[in-house]
Parts: sequence; structure tokens; C-alpha cells
Amino acid sequence: MEKTMILFISGGVRSGKSHFAEQMAITLAGSSKQLHYVATSHLYDDEMKRRIQKHKHDRNSSKYLWKTWEFQRDLSQLVKYISKQDVVLVDCLTTLVANELFDSEIAFQQQSVHDTVFSSIQELAQASHDLLLVSNEIFSSVNPYDDSTIHYMKELGKLHIKTVELADCAYVVENGIPLCKKSASALFSPDQHKAILNRRRSLPSI
Repeated sequence: MEKTMILFISGGVRSGKSHFAEQMAITLAGSSKQLHYVATSHLYDDEMKRRIQKHKHDRNSSKYLWKTWEFQRDLSQLVKYISKQDVVLVDCLTTLVANELFDSEIAFQQQSVHDTVFSSIQELAQASHDLLLVSNEIFSSVNPYDDSTIHYMKELGKLHIKTVELADCAYVVENGIPLCKKSASALFSPDQHKAILNRRRSLPSI
């Protein structure tokens, strides 16, 4: 059986990481695979609702057909809807970890959720043809945090490390520019790389 290709894409808020991930997914899907977009965010406020609606509009108005799913927790529930002919994009792990910690009835300080989330990532990888995982870089701030935030950041950091170890490719997107940190040399042909970069040059407003 052909091995699933796993890509990890991270970056700061509004860095262009989601758009870059979508272009990567489109390239991997080609003309024969189904595209899936997995949204993990809650609609907390008007700003979040506006951003989600814009991303959804951009996908729906493109010539590519996406199936959109909303899973705020437990990505393993999605596995039964995925086949080895599917390219799956999860956006994003940052929110997923927060949901797993803060939506639970168990005191979040005592939980370790990164292993649970990582297991669901492995299940999705086994079920799909290609899996793209988007997350935020939140570790550069020097602001003091309370214990719950520190615990959340540690859980997310542990998940990032395990996910990058598993992934074939890892990118950090800064100011709309993807920087490759880990690469499978045979992942994209030169023509595919050129197509991705050409689409990235026309980044939409975020």
C-alpha cells in the first residue's frame, strides 16, 4: 500500500499558512483525489466568524471541490468518512488542543492531551492518501502566563515535536513566504513546486 504523505505547516497569526496549505493540498490532489477541509474552531466572536466565512467563501468560489467538516474535538470520528483517494487538510492543531483541554469536564491542568490528539492524527494518516496539518507558532512571546496557559503551550509543543517527527515535510510560513524545515525530496516535481509558488504569489487578504 502506498505510504500516506504527511505535511506540517505552521506560522504566526495571519501569516498566510492556511492559504499555503490549501495550495499544497490542491497540488497533491491533482484531478483524481477528493479534497477535505477539517475546521476545528468554535465561533467565539464576530471576528472569528468573519475569518471562517472568508476562508469558506474562498474555497467555495474556487474551481476546486472541497468537502468541509467541523470537528472541534476527536478527529478520529472523521476516519470513517475518509478513503485512500482523499487529501485531508486539518486547520488547525492549535485550536484542537485548546478544545481538548478547555472543553473537558476534567480539570485541564491535570490532563495530557497531546498523545490523544497525536493518535487521531495517526488514524487520519492511515485512512487518507495525503494529510496536511496546520498549526500556530505561539512560543516566541516573553509575556508572563498563568498556569493553565503554560500547560496548554507545553501540550501543543509536545504535539508539534511528535507531528514533525512523523511528517515527511514541515514548513514555517512567515509573511506569506513558506520556509521548508524538513523535506522529502521526491514529494513534488519541479512543475508542481512552480505551480504552488505561482499560486502563493497571489495570496488573498487574510
